[in-house]
Amino acid sequence: MVSGVIIGIIELGIYLPFSYFLRRRFSKLQEINAVSYYWFMITILTFIWEFSYIASYDEIENYAVTLLEKKEHVWTNRYDLTYILPWNLARIFYAEYGAYADREYMSLTTDWSKTVESSHAFFCGVFSLFALLLKVNGNNRSFDITLGISMGSQLMNSLLYMVEYYYQVQDINNVNYPTEEFPCGFAYYKRAFMWVNIFWIVMPTYTIIYSLMEKKITYKKI
Repeated sequence: MVSGVIIGIIELGIYLPFSYFLRRRFSKLQEINAVSYYWFMITILTFIWEFSYIASYDEIENYAVTLLEKKEHVWTNRYDLTYILPWNLARIFYAEYGAYADREYMSLTTDWSKTVESSHAFFCGVFSLFALLLKVNGNNRSFDITLGISMGSQLMNSLLYMVEYYYQVQDINNVNYPTEEFPCGFAYYKRAFMWVNIFWIVMPTYTIIYSLMEKKITYKKI
């Protein structure tokens, strides 16, 4: 039995070396700059988490309520090692996110969170997988197209989500409105799990810009 933090570290500690060896195995993947490649792989892993969230929504909602009632956090609770499996890890970490970051993620009356996660899973996760498969097959033109779809969709999805969340925090009738028992603080510092969304804005932006700059340099050489 280990803490939720250790569970997350172990999963990434397995997944990232697997991604490394996959890149070494297929030389075409080495043509993608390392930062962008690993972000593609994280996006594919996120697809598994998101699918698990949608498939196990009721279970996650119940666990989020339990965390709130017991004033517990996934980070310090202890779990067996089966939770390093992505579909199990997703259940506990989405429950934490729903309880202490975005309570739309534990709502039984709206489908907003399911829409956010399912659209991200399809347009970002699936197209990231397609992008890497196309790269392995040497289809660079189609790789560029799927890169644009996956990373462009991810950037837009994340921006719209964060703007919507900002307005939810201002709405007294919304579940995310700051209260004494669910404070927000400046820049959401009392809901620090929200900061994870920074990666889903910065990383696709980097990948798109790097790809465009790389193509510009290539065309100049031609």
